[in-house]
Amino acid sequence: MTICNYKSWEAEVVQSDIPVFVDFWATWCGPSRIIKPIIDELSDEYRDKVKFVRVNIEEMEHLAKPYDLLSLPTVLILHKESLLYSEVGMGTEQTYKKIIDKALALLATGKRLPPATGSYEKEPPKTPTDHDDY
Repeated sequence: MTICNYKSWEAEVVQSDIPVFVDFWATWCGPSRIIKPIIDELSDEYRDKVKFVRVNIEEMEHLAKPYDLLSLPTVLILHKESLLYSEVGMGTEQTYKKIIDKALALLATGKRLPPATGSYEKEPPKTPTDHDDY
C-alpha cells in the first residue's frame, strides 16, 4: 500500500495493531526501484504478521522528517509510534527478513517500547504564495 496522505499514515501505520514495514522511497532513486520486488515478496510471506507500506518522500516529505532520513531507500519497522528497526540503503531479502523477525521477536516479549523521537506533521508545510503575509 502506498501512503498518500496523513489520514492513511494515521490509519495504516500509527493505529496498526501489527508492526508496519515502511519503505521510504523516491522515483529518482534506482535502489528504491530495485528493492520493490523484494518487498512485494516479503509482504506476501509475512501477510498476517506485518503490514507493508510505501511512502514517496517527494510527495510526503513531512512524514519522513521525524526519522531524519539521510539516504534512500530507508526502511523502518514501526509499531504504534515506536521504531523497532531501521535499515538504510539497499538491503537484501535476507537483511529485511532478519529485521522483520527481530521486530516480531521483540514484540513477542511484551516489553513496552518508547516512542520514536520527533513527531510528524499532520499536513505538509504550506508553501507561501504572493498573497500570503509572512
